[in-house]
Parts: sequence; structure tokens; C-alpha cells
Amino acid sequence: MKKIYSTIAILAISSLAFLSSCSNNNEDDVITPVTPDLTFELNETTKPTGEKSLYVKRNQTTATLQVSAVSKTSTDMKRVYVYKKASTTTNAGTYVTIEGAGFKKDGNNNFYYDIPVDQKNNAVVTLTVSLNGSNLDAVVDEYYFAFTNGSNYLGAPNIAGVLVGPAKIYIIYGVLSETTGHRLNNIKGPNSGAFDLKTLSNKADTNSDVDKDMVDSDATTLLWDKSFSAGVSNTKFLKLPSTFDYANATDISIKNAYDVDNSNAVSTVTAVSAGDMYVAKLRSFNEYALIKVSFISTESGTTGAGNNNEYMEFSVKK
Repeated sequence: MKKIYSTIAILAISSLAFLSSCSNNNEDDVITPVTPDLTFELNETTKPTGEKSLYVKRNQTTATLQVSAVSKTSTDMKRVYVYKKASTTTNAGTYVTIEGAGFKKDGNNNFYYDIPVDQKNNAVVTLTVSLNGSNLDAVVDEYYFAFTNGSNYLGAPNIAGVLVGPAKIYIIYGVLSETTGHRLNNIKGPNSGAFDLKTLSNKADTNSDVDKDMVDSDATTLLWDKSFSAGVSNTKFLKLPSTFDYANATDISIKNAYDVDNSNAVSTVTAVSAGDMYVAKLRSFNEYALIKVSFISTESGTTGAGNNNEYMEFSVKK
């Protein structure tokens, strides 16, 4: 008899069938366990429903999701239904029933898979799904899991007949990459007082001014005034509220944050403090960067040669 990994069925989105595995010898085989990008555990008694989010970069092509469902011993799960809803910047999407090998169609034209009898109280569904991040308008794909009593299901988002679930998994596109430890120095000191947000590099006095998105404003002031400007680069900055979700920022969330308040975007930022966040619209391009200031010096009280060592340190997500 073939063994199923952890004695629990595994469901793959490519075939949408409960799988077993074969080997080249006569020994019983075990499916090689996968490492899910997201796991979700539901329990009819303690947590019968819920939702989770998975943030992905646009160059990621697949994601593996794993949902486990535990029912009471007096409750038999008989079917599992899976739906998908894809939302873009222009379309909120609708739930679509997923069909796969071994699936059946119920009386309501929804596809389902029969849960094996030996897993009626404890089942795991593992799906490897294809992602659509190359579509820059893709916002989120929702996967909806419902473990039911075996009667015809009305379809998501109805809950009639659902024993465990729904489990809603949101795959959110466009999570940004972060680089840390960037510095913009007092321009009168020995270190670079200009920064290029496109290449994420400091610029020297001899570099072209059009490539300098952040230029320390101290060239014409005596003391460190904690300010910077875009110079001639045409970059604009919008300060964000402290409640902005920096940890889960996406290309769409920072663009939306900028667009909704772009009338307040400025080319010169003053009175910068640690913790401040800004969205920068870079030059004349439809390209955005998220800046978070982690540290800023106070004025040292000394100027001239060997001094003017103040700086601000920041992270960039783009």
C-alpha cells in the first residue's frame, strides 16, 4: 500500500488531485514534503474560520499554500471546495470554482474533491499556485477553502453546509525590497551630501545634478538644518502618516499613497526627524520609492575643516 506523507492528503493546484507517489523499487514510498510559503490551521472547535495574507514580489512565479482542517469527531468533513478571486487595479474580481483531475461537479455546478474517509476529521490541503505578478495591475489573489458536509454547496462566499472554513488566503502582489544604512551627509563635510534614489548610491560633486534626488540643503546655511531637496532632478516627496504600513508596503500601496495626496508633494523636505516616512516620485518617471529615516544627527556645534560630520541615515524600499 502506498503511504501518504503524514497520512494526510496533498492537493496540488496543477492537477488539483489528492496525490500519492511511486518509486523505482518495491518499497512503500512517501511523498517528499513541501515547504509552504504560508500555512493555515483551522479547527472546528477553536478556530473554524480565518484569513491570512502572503506578500510576494512581482518576479515570484508560484506560491505554495497549506490549509489544515480539524473537525470534531462527531463531525465528518466530506468535501473540499476551493475558489479563487483575482483583483486588479481596475477589477475587483469574482469567485471562480476551481476544477481539477479527480474533481466532481455538484448540483450547483461547483467543483469539489471527496475527502477520503480516513481523513474526515483531519485533512490538509497543499496547493502550489501560479502567480500573476508580471501583470503590474494585479493587486491580490484570494484563495477560499471550504470543508463541507457533502451536500451541494451554494459557492463562495456562502457558509451554508461549511463545517470548517472558510479559510481565506490573500496573495498580495508587489511587495518591495528594502535596502538599509543609506546616508545623506552634511554637504559641507568630507562625505557625500547627495543621493541617487534610482541607483541607491551617493553622488559626488562632480556627478550630474540630474541624478541627485536628495541633496543636503546646507550648502547655503551655516548649521546642519536637517533638510534636503531634489535639486534639478524633478523628484517630488510626500510625507506619509506614521500609521502607513511600512512593513508590508507594495508598489501599488506607495503609488496610491502618493496619488491620493500628490498636491502636497514637495521638492524640498525640511525639519526631518527619525521615523519620518516619505514616498518619492522619481524625476519625470512613473517610478516610486519609499524612504524611512532611521537616524538623524543633531548639530555638533562646530563648523569648518574636519567638522560638519552630521548625517541622516535612512532605508529605501522600491
